[in-house]
Amino acid sequence: MKLRTITVGVDGSRNSDRAASVAADLAELSGAQIIAVHALGLLEGTPDEGDSLFDRRSAVREELETTWTEVLRRTGIKVRCVLRDGSPVMALLAVADESGADLVVVGRRGHGSLAEQVLGSTSAAVANDSRCPVLVVPDDPASD
Repeated sequence: MKLRTITVGVDGSRNSDRAASVAADLAELSGAQIIAVHALGLLEGTPDEGDSLFDRRSAVREELETTWTEVLRRTGIKVRCVLRDGSPVMALLAVADESGADLVVVGRRGHGSLAEQVLGSTSAAVANDSRCPVLVVPDDPASD
């Protein structure tokens, strides 16, 4: 399978950083471009007192384009950042479909039901509904 486009979910968490690192390694090996996706959910999009929705969105975009994708940019590979409104699952699937992604990479959190503990609710839903292969990157227990 030739990798030309890899979509990766990022949110600043340790698991998301691990997923981004794996996506970066794969992109370096294959020459693929990466699309880093973050979903701005209802609660995350609520501005703090004194901030506007525009300010909150700008702050999240800044994090997405700098801190959350630093590991990707350090490699010198082509990275495009996409900030979407809605759920992480819908955002990742939509961007993967729109871009013709060859692979989606997500981190695993493992909260909730047994299936969610094994994969994580977002990663399980993405793996279930994706039209392309999905790589679920587990948490690193050694880092606890």
